[in-house]
Amino acid sequence: MRFWATCLSALALGRAAFAVSNNLTTDVTWDPFSLSILGQRIFLHSGEFHPWRLPSRSLWKDIMQKAAAGGLNGVSLYAHLGLMNPAPGVLDFDGLRSMEDAILEAQAAGLWVTARIGPYVNGETTGGGLPGWMMSLNATLRTNDATYTQAWTPYWTAMAKILAKHQITAGGPVILVQVENEFDNVRTTPATYMVLLEQSLRSNGVVVPTTHNNKGLRDITYAAGTGAVDIWGIDSYPGNGCASSWSAVVTNYNDFKNTSGNPTLPLYSPEFVGGWFDPWGSTGNYAACRAKIGPEFERVFYEALWAQNAKMINFYMYYGGTNWGGLAAPVVYTSYDYGAAIPENRVIGDKFNELKLLGLFIRSARDFRQTSFAPEVTTLTSSADVTTAEMRNAQTGATFYLLRHTTSQSTATVSTTLKITTKDGAFTIPQTSGSQITLLGHDSRAIVADYQFGATRVLYSTAAVLLGTTIDGVDWLVVHGYPQADAGYEVVFAGVTGRLHDDDSQYYCESPTSSPPFGALLMHDSICQAGLLANFRITAGGRALLSVGSVRLLALDTTVARTFWAPVLPASSGTFKQFAEVGSNATIIVAGPALVRTAAITNKVLALTGDTNRTTTLQVYGGSNLFSSVTWNGAQVSGGLDTIGAWSATLDGPSSAALSFVPPTLAAWKFKDSLPEISTTYNDSRWVTASKTSTFLTMPAYPRDTSALLGEQDYGFFTGNVLFRGHFTSTGKETGVFLGINGGQAFAASAWLNGVYLGSTTSFNSTDSDVKNVTLSFPSGALRSGDNVVTVLKDNMGLNEWSGPSGIKQARGIVGFQVQGGANSTWKIQGNFGGNTNFPDKVRGSLNEGGLFAERAGWHLPGFDDSTWESRTPVQGLTKPGVGFFRTTFDLSVPSGHDVAMSFVFRGGGATRVQLYVNGWQMGKYVANLGPQTVFPVHEGILDYHGKNTVAVSLWAVGNSTTDFAISDLQLKVDAVLRGGVIVQVANPVWSARDVF
Repeated sequence: MRFWATCLSALALGRAAFAVSNNLTTDVTWDPFSLSILGQRIFLHSGEFHPWRLPSRSLWKDIMQKAAAGGLNGVSLYAHLGLMNPAPGVLDFDGLRSMEDAILEAQAAGLWVTARIGPYVNGETTGGGLPGWMMSLNATLRTNDATYTQAWTPYWTAMAKILAKHQITAGGPVILVQVENEFDNVRTTPATYMVLLEQSLRSNGVVVPTTHNNKGLRDITYAAGTGAVDIWGIDSYPGNGCASSWSAVVTNYNDFKNTSGNPTLPLYSPEFVGGWFDPWGSTGNYAACRAKIGPEFERVFYEALWAQNAKMINFYMYYGGTNWGGLAAPVVYTSYDYGAAIPENRVIGDKFNELKLLGLFIRSARDFRQTSFAPEVTTLTSSADVTTAEMRNAQTGATFYLLRHTTSQSTATVSTTLKITTKDGAFTIPQTSGSQITLLGHDSRAIVADYQFGATRVLYSTAAVLLGTTIDGVDWLVVHGYPQADAGYEVVFAGVTGRLHDDDSQYYCESPTSSPPFGALLMHDSICQAGLLANFRITAGGRALLSVGSVRLLALDTTVARTFWAPVLPASSGTFKQFAEVGSNATIIVAGPALVRTAAITNKVLALTGDTNRTTTLQVYGGSNLFSSVTWNGAQVSGGLDTIGAWSATLDGPSSAALSFVPPTLAAWKFKDSLPEISTTYNDSRWVTASKTSTFLTMPAYPRDTSALLGEQDYGFFTGNVLFRGHFTSTGKETGVFLGINGGQAFAASAWLNGVYLGSTTSFNSTDSDVKNVTLSFPSGALRSGDNVVTVLKDNMGLNEWSGPSGIKQARGIVGFQVQGGANSTWKIQGNFGGNTNFPDKVRGSLNEGGLFAERAGWHLPGFDDSTWESRTPVQGLTKPGVGFFRTTFDLSVPSGHDVAMSFVFRGGGATRVQLYVNGWQMGKYVANLGPQTVFPVHEGILDYHGKNTVAVSLWAVGNSTTDFAISDLQLKVDAVLRGGVIVQVANPVWSARDVF
């Protein structure tokens, strides 16, 4: 039972007045407004990151630092049961599977952690995160079924102990733990399964609040009394995905709080749209998705969510990453870029920086966290085309007016005035004669009133506030706007006299008595004394620093504001000294670099770290008395105060050597056939014999000429290419073979009889069937007396996510088989070497390799000796349908101290399916005639930037045409060059002999 915790100081600014706890800890509490951590009210501004989708473990630090620099204070981490628990009794939490390491990286960056550990996570990953071996159990998954419970308990227990070790009560950053995922979409009442999961967490020491996300605006009246988690949330993906046009903003999220059990909860969105995934066969353009769900979308839709009073938001995805190996569910291809704020290649841009502007405002607008919901209206504006939410903090009087187009998709430019109510009275703003507030197309504006920071109260600002903070005893207000909104902006400081205004984009100061009202001309690089009303235009590329009494007002073009950073200055001591607000309220304002990762002041030295993409001017605003020297990435830089009082210095961009770096051409390829299994002399005696006559998989009713079932999960093969060899004794009357094959959306299969190609079948896109039925005729002369072998090669595009208890257990493999003409068949199966239990590569894991002979033999691994192979390139390709394997090596020598993003780029290929291996890691599936992906980012750590690299491709010619036998081109290209980055460790295990069969 929850109880009203001890009343904290109701007068303490930003602190919870009456906080609800879960009766296990008061370190994390909540009320109808927001979450509180150690008594400090916070707006949880979080981003989703799946560490296992970035297999270069060293780069987790990069993503965490970017999240913190980008204005987030939290990170949401999915765990992948299938990777961590690949077989019954096998648990592996090392390397890329280490939730503990991810948590530690988050803590180092100053990010609170929401741990989302499943067991089921969905996430467009194979089986929704559930391992293949669970599909074969005699159990109904995601229920309180005893067999299923026994299956998830070891993983869940071990994970709970890891989380308990790193929860806030033990000095760690874990503040929330999610139980299951989108369970309301499939549950039956009562939710006993949820009860079991939560009870297991508690019995293993987890005391922080538990959470859950319902899929969409679903009724959760079952929450009370049925083992409900502490905090419920809703996921939502408005905006029409990545389609060409926006849908309207959602305006009924707050209704969720009115369902049973929720009035005491803050409005929580565990997943709010950060992009969208892309399916096989699409027109495929994550860059276009990032532009559509870009800066304008973020302003409009995220501020509209604020207007619904959401104070706990997690953006899905913040960094999507890569579906390397067999990670993908059939609904998505290798790239999981998602159009996210941080692209797959980690090179940030405007979408990241716009979200940063929102995040820094949220961080500094402490009074916003206790504002009450108010319905949006059009009565506060002079234009009915503008809708306003008036959100007021009843305790402090601070008010936030969230303006947007009444038709949120509008691309029109609209001007309006706004009626506001402040402590100093009611006003219609702007007050300057003839001025109006201008919304551009696809625009939104947060206007503050009675905005308090430090000792300063801003009566109102029509410019967007980036930051209000105190640095070395001086209050700083940073605002920004667009030059196109040329009606001007006003900032009014309560209790200060005088005014500042503009004339034809030139800034002037005036005293209350001056006439005419012109004083000293204020250009971009000047300071003047201003007063009560600061009225100014934003010039393109402009920045102006104004001294308003004792306050510093920094006015910026929004484009310029995106180059500004406000890194947390860690406190001198404390468990959470690097965490904004809870540990430290100190910051410094920095501008210029492409990224400012960290800042710290020790012994009068300001140490900054970050990245530059060109030679740039570093500017540090405020706190010049706190430091006497500055270092950038450990090296001292020379500088001093510029004309407007910012400490300035020149930072080098990437070196000329880095900018001119060109990866080597991929040449000197070696080739070997990778389909010996079609030979009549191939010995499959050690393969798994298909002997099961019953299954708990979902097996469609197709004709079979034997009682054996060929669902590959039943035989321990869950990923990638799988081979089947069907033996039958010919009577001379056989004419062909019927095959029903299931590989998931976008799969392919090819068949041979005694080495003679019979044909192929393909599922072409996300709307095509998972199962393909085909009858293939036997060519004249292909049959032979005695034993005949039909060899089938098929791809497993991933196991289904949840589509009901039977849908997720859909059998992969040959679900129907019948030799036409009467003969019965017996079958052998082979997949990845060692299956799910004895796979040799423990570093990369069970999902990295499929069942091609080359994969089973380890030909994709560095160190394999291919010196006796034929010289042949993937562009030369094959001479007939089949599978070939190509290898090459090359050296890289990337200039040190640089983060160079690189990608492999494919072209051409007809009906060709290619797997890309880089230093042993399967980093891409290229399906030439299906697409859409042709560019495959590969990070440092997978690539050795200072040594030898091995690249291998398997090329499967699915069709009969010569255009299906080769690709047109494969190159390694540079995407971007930055000076900086993080130190990357390379650990790519090399080949050792395997007893391949």
